[in-house]
Amino acid sequence: MLLLALSFVCVPAVASEQIPDSATLRQLAAAAYGPIPSNFRQVIEFNGTLSGREVTYRLASDSRVVRDVGPIHNESGSYRGERWHQTANGHTVVDLPDPGLATGETFNVTVQRVSAPVDAYLVSTLNVRGDGTLEYFDPTTHYLIRRETVAGNGKTATEYDDFKPFGARNLAGHWHVRDDTAKTDIDYYVREFASNVVSDVDVARPASRRQLVEFPARVDGVRLPARFTRDGHVIVRITVGERGLDFLLDTGSSAVTIDPGTARSLGITVFNRESSSMNAGRYDTGEAILPEVKVGDLTLPDVVVSVLPFGWQVDGETKAVGLLGFDFLCEMGVTIDYQHQTVTAERFGTYQAPDDPQTIRLAIRLGTQQPVTSATINGAIAERTVLDTGAAGALQIFDYFARRHPEALVEDAGLGARSRVPHVFTGAGGLYLAKPYAIEDLQLGQASFHDFIGFRAMSRSSFPVNEDGLIGVSFLRLFDVYLDYPNDKVYLVPNKTAKKAVQE
Repeated sequence: MLLLALSFVCVPAVASEQIPDSATLRQLAAAAYGPIPSNFRQVIEFNGTLSGREVTYRLASDSRVVRDVGPIHNESGSYRGERWHQTANGHTVVDLPDPGLATGETFNVTVQRVSAPVDAYLVSTLNVRGDGTLEYFDPTTHYLIRRETVAGNGKTATEYDDFKPFGARNLAGHWHVRDDTAKTDIDYYVREFASNVVSDVDVARPASRRQLVEFPARVDGVRLPARFTRDGHVIVRITVGERGLDFLLDTGSSAVTIDPGTARSLGITVFNRESSSMNAGRYDTGEAILPEVKVGDLTLPDVVVSVLPFGWQVDGETKAVGLLGFDFLCEMGVTIDYQHQTVTAERFGTYQAPDDPQTIRLAIRLGTQQPVTSATINGAIAERTVLDTGAAGALQIFDYFARRHPEALVEDAGLGARSRVPHVFTGAGGLYLAKPYAIEDLQLGQASFHDFIGFRAMSRSSFPVNEDGLIGVSFLRLFDVYLDYPNDKVYLVPNKTAKKAVQE
């Protein structure tokens, strides 16, 4: 552990010298590596905490990466200017860009000569809280020999070596990645680098591999076996084999997930074990395959699920042991009627947008496998706001927004003591402390909401993601929520309670 701590201490070199700026260093590195071929295939094998194979195809500005880790297959790429990825369940998702109206993150770039952890020119690109990248360039060859990423939930260090020619280009033949966030140690080896072997077929965006959710024959719509908790969470009864289980319907979950204790009791093998701390705290995670899941009249065969701690005692008799997230929701239209406490699902192509004149129509982006939309919080644009049926509260704010818009966080705007008392929330990984702030104005779509309390997650390691925050169930339960993922839309139709608060 002491060696790990010392490995991240940067010791400036003693001798004085002319330090090149970052642009010059990158130009020198580009010259050292040589020209990037416009057409190549690269095969990488990796082993360690995780083992597998990764193939990269490149044709001009288009690329595709195919990654296999055990039985789990993922893909990602960029084709004709459009980024995409394919999930382990075979869904191809277009990674739509942000509108680009929000205030960007400011990074400070510095260059210094250091002697430890390696002798190098160190280019630091860090934001106001010290997160970002540290890049170490060899002072003689100008190769990038080490790269560290720093975030609130840990550091990742990559060391490159065995530089050699691959055709006209020089590359590292090996690199080692130690990831404090995932608690993994992995070695990567280049096994093949072939030029002029890639065609357009190799880099084209693939269609989804399959339709995961199966409807009964000649049935286009079904009602899900759901019940609603007192605070508005939706619990759905599913069946795995002969076992009935309660899952939370959670738009904030990027996958279908299951608690590890439940996975063990079902006799399910867990693959690709690692650690994560992307939410409330650190937890162990993995992946598994459920041979068949039934949700009422719907059938999902061979479902790849995430395995992570989720044992939520809903009431004295009910414990939710998993999450129905993106892979379940993405193929169809789903309506959550909080007022009448029903959930219905409709086959893709049959789902109709609501025609209520007060409908709030939201464009969403699903690149994170969550419905991300744009909002304005106390006058500041928050383009990365997640609509999260699994989250408590009305509005939760993350550090990404808070550090860019401190002026938007009002501790007390005449709302008194209720805007000053800290709260404890539960998320994946445990409990986290959140500080209340007065939200004078929240704009969502064409609607405005005034004078309520939002909460900012305060721990540096809680939600260390580049998202502004989330809108939770205390807000969403005021609406009929229409989830139209196939068309990148969410519609909110005010119910009787919300119609009093919405101002067109």
